Amino acid sequence: MGLLTALVPPQYALLVRFGAHALVVVGLIGFGWLKGAEHSEVKLNEHIAKEQAQIIAGMKAAAVTTATWQKGKDDALKAASVRAQANARAASNLRADVDGLRNDNDNFRRVLPGLASDAVSRYAATASVVLDQCGREVEDLARNADAHASDVKLLQDAWPKP
Repeated sequence: MGLLTALVPPQYALLVRFGAHALVVVGLIGFGWLKGAEHSEVKLNEHIAKEQAQIIAGMKAAAVTTATWQKGKDDALKAASVRAQANARAASNLRADVDGLRNDNDNFRRVLPGLASDAVSRYAATASVVLDQCGREVEDLARNADAHASDVKLLQDAWPKP
């Protein structure tokens, strides 16, 4: 107190002490405010980092999903290409078979008038067998086409709609 009494007249000593205490209180409040602001900033940065990590995880999951869908699409396109090539070969073979039947039929028409009755009977029996086989093939083809059309309709009906 010696310094205070030497520098400050006695009538102002109480006021100076009060001011000193007020200054200490204001300093402590300011220090607390700064520490609180630092703490808030740390919490904000933690929250931002957490949100960014969630966004990045979501983006990675979306990339994996997209890659999976892309692979599925690519695999489906490859399989469709293989089927298209097989169908083209089958259609070519079918055209060759049909052309062969047409040629046989044309030859039969030309040769038939000059054949003996037993040869005509053999031709008729053979033609009956061929027509029977063709009928069974057409039935199989129709059954497969119906099943395919049913599958397509099912997929169209089950596909998600916007």
